[in-house]
Amino acid sequence: MDLRSFAKVLAERQGGVQLRPGRSISKELPAEVVKNIFGDVPSAIAAYGVIITLRPLDNGNYKITVRMEEG
Repeated sequence: MDLRSFAKVLAERQGGVQLRPGRSISKELPAEVVKNIFGDVPSAIAAYGVIITLRPLDNGNYKITVRMEEG
């Protein structure tokens, strides 16, 4: 097994996601979880070629979108 497939298997077992450049992954999270992760509720975060945006929903939850930049 090469390292890339090992990393993919590890991410799947830990409930993680495998990002691909130029593609987004979205998920709805409760406000408590967002505040626990970030400390407050930012509108967007960009670091290490990854952009995370948070949008409040009508039900009090947040839609979190994670996108890896291309190149």
